[in-house]
Amino acid sequence: MVFEGGKMKRVWIFLLLMAFAINVYAEVLPGSEFFNSHIFAHDQALGGSVSANIETASSILVNPSTGSFLKQLAITTSLGGFTSLGTYGVLGVSYPTLIGTFSGQVLYYGMPSRGVFGGTFAFSKDVADDFGVGFGFTATSGVSFGLNLGFVYKVKEDLDSGLGIKRLIWGCSLLNLGLPVVMSNYSPFPSLPTIRSGVDLMFLRTDPVKFNLVGDMVLGAWGLNAEINGGISASILDILILKGGGFFGVNRYGYSFGATFKYTLERQWGIERLDLRLHYSYNNVVYSSSGASGSGHWVGFDFALGTIDTAPPKINIDVEVSRNDEIDLNLSKNIKFLYFASSAEKVVYVSPNYDGRKDKVRINLNISENGILKEWRLIVKDAQGNEVKVISSKLRREFSLDFEELLRRLFAPKKSVDVPREISWDGTDSKGKVVPDGEYFLQVYARDFEGNEAYSPVLKVVVDNTPPSGSVYVPYYIFSPNGDGNKDDITFTLKDLTKGDEWIAYIEDVSGNVVKTWNLGVDPAESITWGGLGDDGKLLPDGNYNFILKGEDRAGNVFITNIKGIIISTKLRNLFVKSDVYEISPNNDGYLDKA
Repeated sequence: MVFEGGKMKRVWIFLLLMAFAINVYAEVLPGSEFFNSHIFAHDQALGGSVSANIETASSILVNPSTGSFLKQLAITTSLGGFTSLGTYGVLGVSYPTLIGTFSGQVLYYGMPSRGVFGGTFAFSKDVADDFGVGFGFTATSGVSFGLNLGFVYKVKEDLDSGLGIKRLIWGCSLLNLGLPVVMSNYSPFPSLPTIRSGVDLMFLRTDPVKFNLVGDMVLGAWGLNAEINGGISASILDILILKGGGFFGVNRYGYSFGATFKYTLERQWGIERLDLRLHYSYNNVVYSSSGASGSGHWVGFDFALGTIDTAPPKINIDVEVSRNDEIDLNLSKNIKFLYFASSAEKVVYVSPNYDGRKDKVRINLNISENGILKEWRLIVKDAQGNEVKVISSKLRREFSLDFEELLRRLFAPKKSVDVPREISWDGTDSKGKVVPDGEYFLQVYARDFEGNEAYSPVLKVVVDNTPPSGSVYVPYYIFSPNGDGNKDDITFTLKDLTKGDEWIAYIEDVSGNVVKTWNLGVDPAESITWGGLGDDGKLLPDGNYNFILKGEDRAGNVFITNIKGIIISTKLRNLFVKSDVYEISPNNDGYLDKA
């Protein structure tokens, strides 16, 4: 979470001005120093420490942002009270959508002398991965109205077992900015403007048991009252939660304890999933100023309906590779024979040397997700498992306290990150440098907003920038394929050609036309004998020809060598001999011994 100084100042000025404008009508009435107890069985068992409770829908009355992270339709109800002090009842619903969570509660507060109905409404939204905000209002019969603002922040989440800060949530709210109605000399409803701040700390996580500490600090009636609430809970097998807590303030103190039973039904009664929580708590309270005391029992239910997305994204990839069954004869034309293959079955060879041939591996990508896709990554690792490069896209959910950005995120629907139809790796590392020759492994990763993760099959990519090598030798350049037994053919000797690469040899005429080809394959012979015939089996005309030898490896690297000036000469030619003498006497006397 990022706080920007100037923008943060504008936000707080706005909130303070709004609070001042609304509260010019509020009075500090006699008896208003007393707080209204929170009226849910779940919360009462923890001493009323609920500002950071994001697991149930019960806490929007004290922090309207606590519904930000709900995933299911939630229904909550509670009934209870204190002897001689009154009875409380509540029924609430929270409905999460792509825009945000809408929550509402119907309240009943029964004093010994009279009863009052009320209601609260809240809208909340997770504007960042770890930060939720909310606003709402509380109104009652008797013409009262209070505006509520709040936020909740997931400070830390550690899923490993052990002792320490395993989860820490902080919540804060500004409540009841408005005009209260007096139910008695001591109990305005809603209570006067109140600031609450609290934490929920999981300090021990094991497979069977989890321990949490919770605590709230409450400052109400413009500083005339203060109270500290606290509690501890132990979750056993994620089924039974034992709780205990207490509260101590300027005007009251007391203790509480209780339990929650959790159970999940799946695919029952036509319902895909039903999460049920049954709460019970016992409370004892003493008001220090009047000496009044009371105790009471509370029961409550929480229902959460609907499917929680536990399915990971589905990743489908096809890899475009090039076959070397044939090699084109002209580099400028370079016809590639492409096909699509499953990445789990094929090894891809690339040569990132910027020659336009197999410089990169291209992956056709499709990611399907039932919910909202948060991020995807193409991860490249070397043979030792070191991360070489990551190509990724992620929804930016870091929170900056920019008021305009806050409003935009607050009301904008959630949407998935864009997924391109094709991604590619060009053989470079994270610094843009071409990686050394060797084996590399590519994998696509995807994660949704629920934390479900998926990986594609691993694709093996061989980076090879080393071209084939070899040489060719010919004993003479002129031959006469006329069947007279004298130089009727010519032999090209091939030396040190690299094995495993595709080799081809061909003859071209002076115009560059290919007239004879030899597909040598990956294990070429040591020599080629040519009798002057073309690919059509006919003897080629006399003239000059060039011999070209070309090799290409699986990564597209090419080696070419040639011998120019090979001459076919088959025609009989007249020979004229002329001498300046007409007779000789080869007797070795030195006179006319030769012509």
